[in-house]
Amino acid sequence: MRPIVGILSAEMNHADNQFIDSQFEYVQNVNIAAITAAGGLPVVLPVAKTDLDELVNEYVDQVDELFFIGGEDSDPQLYGEQPSKLLGEIDQRRDAFELAIYQYARQQHKPILGICRGMQLINIAEGGSLYQDLSLANSKLMLKHDQQPTPVETETHQIKIKPNSWLQPLLGEEHRVNSVHHQIIHQLAPSLQVTATSNDGVIEAIESRDHEVRGVQFHPEWLTKTDESMQEIFNLFIKQCSSWRSDAVG
Repeated sequence: MRPIVGILSAEMNHADNQFIDSQFEYVQNVNIAAITAAGGLPVVLPVAKTDLDELVNEYVDQVDELFFIGGEDSDPQLYGEQPSKLLGEIDQRRDAFELAIYQYARQQHKPILGICRGMQLINIAEGGSLYQDLSLANSKLMLKHDQQPTPVETETHQIKIKPNSWLQPLLGEEHRVNSVHHQIIHQLAPSLQVTATSNDGVIEAIESRDHEVRGVQFHPEWLTKTDESMQEIFNLFIKQCSSWRSDAVG
C-alpha cells in the first residue's frame, strides 16, 4: 500500500481576467510528480477556510506524511517582527493553516518534508526566525540566491553538506543546486540542526533532532529530470513512512 502524502496547497488570491473566480488552490505538477515517482500517493490539502481545528485533525489523520511546498513569504509577526519594506507578499490564512497542520502532525510523529518556504515555516513553527530579505543578513552573502531570470531547472551554486547527515548519502559532500528565494533562516530553532550550507553561510538544509522532519532551501522538485540524485530526496521521504508505520504499530 502506497504511503499517502498530504501536500499543503498554495492559494492564488489575485484577480485574473481569464476566469470569473480568481481564487485558486494549487500545487505545481513537479511536486506531485516527484512524490508519485517515489512511490507515494499524493493528496492535495486545500487551505481551510472554516472549522480550522476540525479540518486540521481530519486532514492529518488521513495521511501518512506531510509535504510543505514553496510559496510566498510568511508573516514576520509569527517570529516577533514587524514587516520590513523588503517583505514580499504574505498569506496569513495559509500561515495559520500550515502551522496548525504542522503542530498536529508533530504530535502524531508523522514524517514531514519542507521545501523553500516549507523549510522556513518549519523553522518558525519550531521557534526560530527568518531574515525578511537577504540584504538584511550581512555583507558576507555574496552569492546570487534568487537566480531569476535563470530558469529554476538550472543548478547555479554549490552547497556543502554535513558528513553523516541525511542528505550526504544522497548528494555527497558538495552539490550544485538551484536557488529561488529572498528570505533565509536567521535564528535556527533549538530542535533543529543544520545539514547543509551555501559557501556564504546560508542554511540550505535542516533536520529535526528526532529525525522526523527534514527541509531544504533549494527546489529539488524542479531538478528530478536533469539530476537523478534530487529524486532521491523524495524517495527517502517516502521510505520514512515505513519506519513511522512500524513505530506507530509498535
